[in-house]
Amino acid sequence: DSQAALQQQTKKCQDMQNRIGIASAKKAASEAELQRLQQEDGRIAAELGVPSASSGASHNSAASEFKARLQDIKSQIELARKDVSMTESAKHMYEKFREKSRSKNSCQFCKRAFCGEGDLATFEDAMEKLIAKIPGFLESSHQKLTEVQSQEAALETQRPRWDRIEQLRKDEVPRRQKELQPAVEEERAMLTLAIFDLLQLHCYLLTPCVFKFRCIFPVC
Repeated sequence: DSQAALQQQTKKCQDMQNRIGIASAKKAASEAELQRLQQEDGRIAAELGVPSASSGASHNSAASEFKARLQDIKSQIELARKDVSMTESAKHMYEKFREKSRSKNSCQFCKRAFCGEGDLATFEDAMEKLIAKIPGFLESSHQKLTEVQSQEAALETQRPRWDRIEQLRKDEVPRRQKELQPAVEEERAMLTLAIFDLLQLHCYLLTPCVFKFRCIFPVC
């Protein structure tokens, strides 16, 4: 009868070992998946030039960073468009200003009258110099607009990576971390039970019990 009990306890220990193996495999799979997601976060963060989640960055910081960069670029585009528009209209405005000053024989900015051909010539020369600068200003304004529009396009191409890093930090990594904890606790519980079962098996193998005190297990 003791032999049957020994066989039963041995089988119980083997079953427990199998359960520990399953629990350990489950924990290892969760750890591996979590590590993969964290490595992906680190790689994308490096590409985007932002702190990784392992350095303490949250999903809110990534989302805020992208929105701030995009808003800044859009503001620059708006300013550049205004510069282009104002420069394009500047030549027409200067021409009208010059024509009105001629007809009134006085500068329409300071209202000072032209005293002879010398004053008029000085005025005309100043206006010509201003008008001559407009093509260069216009080219510079267009270049600036093109530059910031290119920056916006580049940032938009990064949007999938910004969305992905937010998804990782907001959903996938926290979910995997939450799933890992029960797996760790399950493995720990299985190991505790296995120790208890092995001690029982040890008592079955001690015939008679070699301890001087009464064994805690009734089988002895």
